[in-house]
Amino acid sequence: MSPDEFTEQLRSSLGVPDLAFNDQHVCRLLVGEDLVIDLEYLDEPRQIQVYSGLGPAPKGREALVELLAANLFGRATSGATLAVDDEQEEIVLCRSFDLDTLQIERCVAELNEFAHAATFWSDRLAGLELGVDDPVTPE
Repeated sequence: MSPDEFTEQLRSSLGVPDLAFNDQHVCRLLVGEDLVIDLEYLDEPRQIQVYSGLGPAPKGREALVELLAANLFGRATSGATLAVDDEQEEIVLCRSFDLDTLQIERCVAELNEFAHAATFWSDRLAGLELGVDDPVTPE
């Protein structure tokens, strides 16, 4: 599947008529009022990278251990990965799709799961920043 075919099928599936990659090969989905999900295509390897900035990187070992534990087998991230963007000093949820094997129906379902996990962890990070230390996992 080409990047243009991907955005055409995604536009149709999501009902977002203006969805298109910009000159930097990125397009943006806004979920709800404040969740931003960026989709970026890479030529080598032929992938769509999906990522969302969730908030400032928390300080303290307990918060970082919780984030790392959530990554284990994708159990609390819907198969995505929590990471630290050192340049932006924020936590990012990310995952990728292979353009050569992509099925748009499955991609849309996984994007919905990604949005759910991103919302959960964005809220959770806000709690970690405030010192809330009761671990929770998304349902």
